[in-house]
Amino acid sequence: MIIAATVPNQPGAPTTTVDSSQNNIIIDWSLPSNTGGVDITGFRIFIETSSSTWSQETINCDGINNSAVISGRTCTIPANVLRASPFSLTTGTSVRAKLVAFNIIGDSAESQIGSGAVMPIPPTVPSAPLNLERNELTTSQTQVVFTW
Repeated sequence: MIIAATVPNQPGAPTTTVDSSQNNIIIDWSLPSNTGGVDITGFRIFIETSSSTWSQETINCDGINNSAVISGRTCTIPANVLRASPFSLTTGTSVRAKLVAFNIIGDSAESQIGSGAVMPIPPTVPSAPLNLERNELTTSQTQVVFTW
């Protein structure tokens, strides 16, 4: 008996979350309900840019060559990557993602658009203290105290 393979069904809409460090966006998704009769060979993950176009994330979400992304159906993108070109997302922007599953026959339809995460505030380095003043040394003479 010969079974003809087809492209996979579209995968479920991805979810996007911010990790506990507030430095990364995590994208998770589920397998299509039908793989087309053959194994899924990869995923293409797209992020909506600040100009409302879609750009494929190929470094951290390499669903073609990275077996951990393919089998785990998850990827982690540092927030600073999404702040940079081509995405250019700013603090408070919703991170919207969609994806395509593919097998040896071809690509599925695009998933529904998933969201959930909001771009976190970027980490900052505190500025140097200003107007330092020396307090008088304590009686033990082993401690120096500065106030500003």
